[in-house]
Amino acid sequence: MKELDALKSVLEAEREVLLRGHVSDIAPLTRQKLALLESLGPRVGKRGIPDDIKALANRNAALLEAAARGIKSALTRVSDIRSAMAPTTYDAKGGRQALSVPNPQRETRA
Repeated sequence: MKELDALKSVLEAEREVLLRGHVSDIAPLTRQKLALLESLGPRVGKRGIPDDIKALANRNAALLEAAARGIKSALTRVSDIRSAMAPTTYDAKGGRQALSVPNPQRETRA
């Protein structure tokens, strides 16, 4: 079937995009996959999706999960860096505590 070959090509393209880290290019490929799966739905029938295509999809799912973990880790790191910019100190029990910095006010003499 032409659709199965097209689906296989989209899955290969998706893998390349994920390996290169171009996560923003996933959306158009996802739309293509959905359209192909919808067109295949009634024709695949009892046979189901071939094992090689299932294997490609599972491989890409693992890559997507790894990309999501990497993005989450990067966001956590950026948050940690931003919070480190605020002055902090430690309390008697060793816990972090925000250090309040007074607002400098201009003194005026009357």
